[in-house]
Amino acid sequence: MATLSARKREFFIWSDDEVELLLKVTQEYKTFMAAKNVDWESSQSKYGDILARFLERYPSPMEASLSAKDFPHQTEDITKAHLTTKLKNIRVRYRQAVDSGRKSGHGRVVLIYFDECESIWGGCPATVATGEGLDTSDLERAPHAPELSSGEPSPTGSLAEEPASQSRKRRLDEELGDYRTQTLRKALTPASIAQEDLELKRHFYRRQEETDRKFMHSMDRITSSIEMLVKHITQPSTQ
Repeated sequence: MATLSARKREFFIWSDDEVELLLKVTQEYKTFMAAKNVDWESSQSKYGDILARFLERYPSPMEASLSAKDFPHQTEDITKAHLTTKLKNIRVRYRQAVDSGRKSGHGRVVLIYFDECESIWGGCPATVATGEGLDTSDLERAPHAPELSSGEPSPTGSLAEEPASQSRKRRLDEELGDYRTQTLRKALTPASIAQEDLELKRHFYRRQEETDRKFMHSMDRITSSIEMLVKHITQPSTQ
């Protein structure tokens, strides 16, 4: 059975605050490389460099608690593979949003942090906006999520003074309301936990079967080679 730490690494889920820090560090790395007249995406070490900067900026549990930020992972659980996969996924979804001319429908990260994505990947040939521009008014709504009336003042005050990403995040969270909490509560049932354990066991069994199959194949090849060698040694000389 896999350890808890191994399961956390396998099922790595990024929080909004972690994504925001990742995009901020990536933007800073892009600026740093631009100052050296180097295209950051052409750098072979970009993901390793960004990971080092990300881990250096990653707050401790105490710092995260004091700042009321969501940084739930241990730094040793955050790997280069996690970071690389996340950045590539965000880039693909951002480009899909640009191509479609809509921010919605391409995931929560692009919806909330579109400006940050644009500052990182904007201006590339693959990320040129469509003629009609991007629709900045529609947000993805969860099923049965209440709609906000555009004629009513926001209960949190004016959002114009907030960064665009924070404004979009606040609006999306307000629309989702208790839906996300209810969904999480439904998901964390004994049945769902048992199902997750079952899926993990099936995954490990499949991996074990594949390993055993490869091992047996290797052993067959070794046995065949030994038999041929023995036959060659014991074969009478024709001289």
